[in-house]
Amino acid sequence: MRAFCTVSAPLEVCASSAEQLSPGSRFLALRLLGNQQPKTLYFLVDAKSRVREVYTQTCLHFATQGMLDTELFGLAVLIDGEYMFADPESKLSKYGPKSWRSSHTHGLDANGRPLLELHFRVQFYIESPYMLKDETTRHNYYLQLKYNALQRDIPRENAEQSMILLAGLALQADL
Repeated sequence: MRAFCTVSAPLEVCASSAEQLSPGSRFLALRLLGNQQPKTLYFLVDAKSRVREVYTQTCLHFATQGMLDTELFGLAVLIDGEYMFADPESKLSKYGPKSWRSSHTHGLDANGRPLLELHFRVQFYIESPYMLKDETTRHNYYLQLKYNALQRDIPRENAEQSMILLAGLALQADL
């Protein structure tokens, strides 16, 4: 087990000076929920880093914004239109395309964007929003529910009634 972190703190943008990086370094993009600014966090990771390390750095980032309930969230990959939560103990290379793993461009495509993209999403749903301890968690939880409703990721039974209720709640929350 490695004793040091192989994942950077979140970066504003992907550095254009990739030639100064170590050969095993790769860029990774993490998409945040909804309309947050920034919408994407970038990390510089070691090719053998684990998902858990990116998750830890993400939680530290949100902790600076006051998030207390980070355990409700996880990191997911988008595979064939479905979000699959990444195993925290797996290496990032398991989820990256082959070009990311063997990249001499430090995991960037021709346009300078990371080839590996993870998504910050609610992994564990709760029964009541009153269980959420802070505003940052509530906001991110709301953004996930709003996304689910807009993408129609709700049960088909009573779908119309649920959509009307969710639309009303979303309007109320946005005001």
